[in-house]
Amino acid sequence: GLSPGNYDWAGNSVCLKDSGAIYLQESNLLAGSSATMSDCVEKLRHLLNLNDEDIQKIVYINPQKLLNNS
Repeated sequence: GLSPGNYDWAGNSVCLKDSGAIYLQESNLLAGSSATMSDCVEKLRHLLNLNDEDIQKIVYINPQKLLNNS
């Protein structure tokens, strides 16, 4: 991924911090995150003590059901 620093993204000047957070430079408002899906899955697993079956439901099965019903 990108190193911490200033970047242009979607027409905005943003700053990627060491933490992975992305802020708008002009207002210092949170603009997003550079976390990967794997990062998020491991955070969920750790914080909520989820097993592989629960993780699969959250990141694959439930979103797939939602998309198929729309």
